[in-house]
Amino acid sequence: MDLPARLDEFEARLHAAGFAVERSLTELEELPRSLELTVLRVVQESVTNILKHAPRRGTVRLTSQLEGADRLVLCIASPMDEGEPRRDRVVVAMASGFGLAGMRERVAVFGGTLTAGPLGGCWVVRAELPLR
Repeated sequence: MDLPARLDEFEARLHAAGFAVERSLTELEELPRSLELTVLRVVQESVTNILKHAPRRGTVRLTSQLEGADRLVLCIASPMDEGEPRRDRVVVAMASGFGLAGMRERVAVFGGTLTAGPLGGCWVVRAELPLR
């Protein structure tokens, strides 16, 4: 698997849908293959959800960084509709389909955590993955 090429594909899909993309995905070069696949799946599912649910404007931010020497933090932030998110929309997004549950399960295999929800006018998916 060529992780950088796949990330380029996801970025191109977001651009084609009308989003600006800020991408700062670092510290991904030396990941074990299994963890690399988990990063790919979290980004893939997040992009799919953005294309389904986000308004077709604004900026999507894809970031990763090391927290300490042994934890990778991956964040995907996408625009939400103006104003406060409707409670029913957030509940549906948290409970529907395999997406978020599947991401949580995949991240948990490595002893990591995944959170998703509104934050500062964006929908944010945050995965924390131990590197050891």
